Amino acid sequence: MVIADGDNHRIIQWEMGDTNGQVVAGGNDKGNRMDQLNYPTDVLIDKETDSLIICDRHNRRVVRWSRHGGTIQGEILIDNIRCYGLAMDDQRCLYISDTDKHEVRRYQIGGKNGILVAGGNGQGAGLNQLNYPYYIFIDQQQTVYVSDNGNHRVMKWNKGAKEGIVVAGGQGQGNVLTQLSCPKGLFVDTLGTIYVADSFNHRVMRWPEGAKQGTVIVGGNGEGKGANQFNYSFALILLVTALHRPLSTEQYIDSLYEHWHALNLLEIFQYSIQCSVIPNIPANARWNQSGVAVAGGHGGGNATNQLNRPQGLFVDDDRTMVIADYYNNRIIQWKMGDTNGQVVAGGNSQGNRLDQLNWPADVLIDKETDSLIVCDRNNRRVVRWSRRSGTTQGEILINNITCWGLAMDGQRYLYISDTNKHEVRRYQIGDKNGTIVAGGNGESAGLNQLNSPYYTFVDQEQTVYVSDRDNHRVMKWNKGTKEGIVVAGGQGQGNALTQLSYPQGLFVDTLGTIYVADSWNNRVMRWPKEAKQGTVIVGGNALILLVTALHRPLSTEQYIDLLYEHWHTLNLLEIFQYGIQCSDELIFLNLL
Repeated sequence: MVIADGDNHRIIQWEMGDTNGQVVAGGNDKGNRMDQLNYPTDVLIDKETDSLIICDRHNRRVVRWSRHGGTIQGEILIDNIRCYGLAMDDQRCLYISDTDKHEVRRYQIGGKNGILVAGGNGQGAGLNQLNYPYYIFIDQQQTVYVSDNGNHRVMKWNKGAKEGIVVAGGQGQGNVLTQLSCPKGLFVDTLGTIYVADSFNHRVMRWPEGAKQGTVIVGGNGEGKGANQFNYSFALILLVTALHRPLSTEQYIDSLYEHWHALNLLEIFQYSIQCSVIPNIPANARWNQSGVAVAGGHGGGNATNQLNRPQGLFVDDDRTMVIADYYNNRIIQWKMGDTNGQVVAGGNSQGNRLDQLNWPADVLIDKETDSLIVCDRNNRRVVRWSRRSGTTQGEILINNITCWGLAMDGQRYLYISDTNKHEVRRYQIGDKNGTIVAGGNGESAGLNQLNSPYYTFVDQEQTVYVSDRDNHRVMKWNKGTKEGIVVAGGQGQGNALTQLSYPQGLFVDTLGTIYVADSWNNRVMRWPKEAKQGTVIVGGNALILLVTALHRPLSTEQYIDLLYEHWHTLNLLEIFQYGIQCSDELIFLNLL
């Protein structure tokens, strides 16, 4: 972390877990020399030049300090600006808020004047005005979000727009859920959800896109020093500022909130977001080509350190895996780092009693009931097993279904693929019949048909993606449609980049990019939205026969681990953990 340590007139760098930081800019008392800062309010890292860009507020300038060892002073990039917040977009354009001119400008590095992108029509509350703009956030479309501090609102300015849109607050200063009080740091995710530091209300709020009111996600418990509180003793002492920076992917789920308490001591708090947000993955992500076994790896068998032709898996918030151990007729739970798993369903030989399973093909965790939902394939049923200790048998949810894949959406609807009827149905828990959402028109290759649908993925709009295994394609079915769209493969069985061969597990990120386990081609492929061909991200050689578990999204606080499974010639399962490499940093992506 690099932190604008305002009253100490310095930028301090802090490694996570360290008890001491390192001064990397300023720290030579308050002043306007090039080795000094005067109440810096914001900082970012420009990776292109390996330098810090700093809002040197009371010196009315933006300065740059190299991060190379031995740097003792900065250089002026822009002067005569009462800057408060900084942001940089993917084209390295710099966005700076000016609280004197009540505006935000975009600058090319080296440019002195910039282009007005928000405000600039005097101090006021009109849609074309700002009132002390503080922090800013820029999305991939160069949309500008501004914490309009004096107007107690967050404004959104689309690229080229002359007016902004109120997207949070704007109902006057106050503490009800429709109001903000001197908002500061902000962050906007790819769904348009706004996270804003509501500083004078001692809380951080979340505002979904289009919402009329927000929800409190941390704080909101009054002024205090408790672990669930933010605290200030004087006006403007509470600052919650770090959410305004689009985090690099490896930090994806850590929101850092800073505050001073009565001793003017800054503490940075780390909170985890505990919701199943589907991440998006950088288009230029490079994937490690070597994995680390995290389950199995001791030969095919039925001991608790072994697996035998496993199929689907699901990973819980604490990174505990539950695995459909197909030929062992059991569901086995495996904690990350353990050498042995624990049987949590079945495991009493192959059979159709309620304490038995028969070739289970998939499993997921229903957090609402703290239970496992299992595709008990050869028993032609879907069963539920409680996760509570002492559970010895399951209960039947759905009968007469040759299920293979399971998914659950945010409303707890269950989606199940049926390889005999070549369809996917959506069920309410307790419903026995369900509603067809994909296929159901017989076995074939038409756009309204499927041929042995295996795994499914459901996004937040209830769009259904299906690995249409024997048609060698992935199909997308928008909610309520009668036909699907081919979104990967569909050019016959083969190993060209336009083809798939018996696809199985799949995952779709928020950009619509599809990750699919191309099982008979021994590879995992990425297909950007509307692409005519994919790219191989891992695999493509060796003796891997099946890669099946990419169909499960993990909750974001587990960072970004990609786990996938394969069989080799001994039917031995090893679950491998792969990372994405961006630049020189290894990060992990939670996608299953």
